[in-house]
Amino acid sequence: MTRTNGGVLGNIMISTFMVVLDSTIVNTALPKIMASYGISVDIAQWILTAYMLAFAVTLPTSGGLPTGSAISGLTPRTHRFHAVFTFMRSIVE
Repeated sequence: MTRTNGGVLGNIMISTFMVVLDSTIVNTALPKIMASYGISVDIAQWILTAYMLAFAVTLPTSGGLPTGSAISGLTPRTHRFHAVFTFMRSIVE
């Protein structure tokens, strides 16, 4: 296995783990979300399914962002800054 293939495999493995972890967190919070918005279980499950599908598609495809390629326009430093900024913002909210 070449280094490129190992990077792709690692990205897919981490992405899959993150999707499972994220869906577990959202499923745990589902009763409170339903009570807050006053929605039924059926609607909440549709929303959750759409969210997980969108997350599952965008996470692996964003793996090329930290490379700093001309297509993405982001350098590794910019990507790290964005990740830290997003993390800090999620803590505040």
